[in-house]
Amino acid sequence: MDLIVGLPHEDFNRFGQSFNDLFSLQPHALQIGFLKLLKGSGVRRMREYKYVADPLAPYEVLSTHVLPYDDVRFLKYFEDVFERFYNSERFRTTFGYIGQQLIHGETDAFTYFCDMTHAWLKEGNHKVNLKDIDQIEFLYRFFLAKGDTIAAEFYKETYGEKVYKLPVALPLTCPNRDGSAGVGGCTFCGEIGAGYENRPAWMTVRMQLEENIAHIGPKYKAKKFIPYYQNFSNTYLPLEDFKSYMEQGCIDEAVGIAIATRPDCISNEYLDVLQDIQQRFHKDIYIELGLQTVNYHTLEKINRGHDLAQFIDAVLRIKRYGFNVTTHMIVNLPWDTMEDTIEGAKILSSLGVDQVKLHALYIVKHTLMAKWYEEGQITLISAEEYAERVVQFLRHLHPDIVLQRLVGRAPEDNTLFTNWSMGWWRVQDLIDDMMDELDAHQGDLCDYLNGKAVRKFIDGGQA
Repeated sequence: MDLIVGLPHEDFNRFGQSFNDLFSLQPHALQIGFLKLLKGSGVRRMREYKYVADPLAPYEVLSTHVLPYDDVRFLKYFEDVFERFYNSERFRTTFGYIGQQLIHGETDAFTYFCDMTHAWLKEGNHKVNLKDIDQIEFLYRFFLAKGDTIAAEFYKETYGEKVYKLPVALPLTCPNRDGSAGVGGCTFCGEIGAGYENRPAWMTVRMQLEENIAHIGPKYKAKKFIPYYQNFSNTYLPLEDFKSYMEQGCIDEAVGIAIATRPDCISNEYLDVLQDIQQRFHKDIYIELGLQTVNYHTLEKINRGHDLAQFIDAVLRIKRYGFNVTTHMIVNLPWDTMEDTIEGAKILSSLGVDQVKLHALYIVKHTLMAKWYEEGQITLISAEEYAERVVQFLRHLHPDIVLQRLVGRAPEDNTLFTNWSMGWWRVQDLIDDMMDELDAHQGDLCDYLNGKAVRKFIDGGQA
């Protein structure tokens, strides 16, 4: 069934009544559309309704004589929330139960989904593309806030528990440490790499997983996990060793395995091993690639030992196997500009990566970067400037790409500089506030794909 926003004489409350009338028929899907004021159409000449439309195709209504812009804007968010959680039928059992309560109970369906939309906006979920597990957790919190423990239990039973990553350390290194692609490693990376919370690498994979599960399982009542091969380059080892380590991570409690590595450590032979493991053990495969910047001068400065072309090649190969690709980016490297940040978002969008992790650069003690920092050879931008770069990155990033994080963390004892001596949540608040002030959201400036220059010939023929 279809329902149109912006019809003559239909204000916000009347639209809500129409929504309730159709919802009471228990449709499998209730599609919400917005009136289009196409050029030359009769509705454009109905001046008594004071229609205001978007000047760009498809010319959707922005306001009417009885429906102000703020209401239309809210209904846009309402449509998104309703599409995610009801029309998608991903939560059919839960909303089958809720639908009966809304049809026969005191609260009507329109009010209920308006409340859900307000909760969605209050959490800032409209600004980023959330992972499925984050959407599941949002629903669970909303149900509990409504006092609907039955819906919450339905939901938990149907979609399971939260999945936790378990860090795994292997006895390996990186090609820009051992001489294959350089020596000394990345100038920002310490002797232990990124594995501040890892178990010792001399422990077997199974031993590390068992210890982590024994700690995390009871604490969070967790039952599902993803072994995360995190430290250094986890495909930089002999093929048979790689296969053995990956197989050891395929425990019964694991729903997938995640492998952090470098673009120059991806080849078809290693991807073949992962494809075989995926098919034999029925585990999802997640590959995390460190890129950090698209500026090739900066890549050389930080001694990455690979270039942008190798990153592009790695992503294209991984995508051919259907594996999930996450890219790590640092948006405040001393030599990068706002233009580099925006170009990074564009390249990741054009390649169709699945997820992104953003980091603020932290200065690890006893590194070359620390030496430059102490000698005043490099300076870092302010927290406010970092937030500005993240906001522009988000706005240019394709809306389908999931953001795993906006700012990283590191132990203060190991660093000279970490997040401007602020809690990571304060940095994230700066980003959220800036997005609100600009009325911006992820992907609202992602207009550069699929032939931007020729779009004028396709969308209405207007120059």
